[in-house]
Amino acid sequence: MSGPVLLANCQTFAQTLVNASANSVIRLSGDCGLIRIRGRTSPVTVIAGNPQDPRATPRATVRGLWIENSANITWIGGNLQAEEGLRPSTPTKGYGAAIRRSENIEVRGAHFTHAVRGITINNSRQIRVRHSIFEHLVSDGINFVDGDGLLVEGNLMQDFMPVPTRCTFADGSVIEEISERACVSQGGSWRDGSHPDGFQTWGTSSNILVRDNRIFTPWPGDAQGITTAGATSVANVRFVNNEVTTDMPTAIAISQCFGGGCEIIGNTVAQATDHARHTVRIIVRDGTARACGNTVLNSRSTFGTEPC
Repeated sequence: MSGPVLLANCQTFAQTLVNASANSVIRLSGDCGLIRIRGRTSPVTVIAGNPQDPRATPRATVRGLWIENSANITWIGGNLQAEEGLRPSTPTKGYGAAIRRSENIEVRGAHFTHAVRGITINNSRQIRVRHSIFEHLVSDGINFVDGDGLLVEGNLMQDFMPVPTRCTFADGSVIEEISERACVSQGGSWRDGSHPDGFQTWGTSSNILVRDNRIFTPWPGDAQGITTAGATSVANVRFVNNEVTTDMPTAIAISQCFGGGCEIIGNTVAQATDHARHTVRIIVRDGTARACGNTVLNSRSTFGTEPC
């Protein structure tokens, strides 16, 4: 049951949150810098835009939303951008949003943009990211690190802006999108670029459901799709009914599933354009995950298409 509805702008939000009783609804407006929610456990909903249309106006803009040591927070709508945009002075100032050591947090109908990473979630439980748009990101859309309980549902991810690899020569000339081996063999100095994923886990995580998302990342806005490739160990991870269209090799992948309950089912995977330099595919590696009942289009790979 909802409590009182409170109005806040960028300057008054912090005090409004402190004063808000349980189940309050705070309507946020304005073009804000960093917002931190710390130590709040009494239920509250913040409405920063229209959850039915993340790009609709009016909507608030927040440059760095941090939710730490908190619980029972629902954040609806708004632009979530990085505190220092696409070229931050430190990694954490390149996040649109970050959740740390928190529980029962939902972000819904938000517009993640103009950031290195959309949202990073660390050491948290029962988190939901739903019906949001992720675009114009340098690196990953969603990272889940050492957590338990995550729902990623109904999101759109597109138009990534990865930093290309660069090979610089003594005369100052530069070649982009080149391998380290090819660069060094030509006498150049190689610098790695960014490697975006729509969704990626790290560390040890469990009870993850990623369903009904659409990821569209053709060249040159390359990004891989949905993966646990960064994880040490995962359990009960399900990737279901997603659409991933990419020119990168990893469309959907589960690796390091040693706790059981992992599956890739009912997804549609496709190569986006003729620019793909690798076979776009579904991957299962190092563990007990299964992949079946998926559709793979415009690709030489058929793994994961077998009936369940």
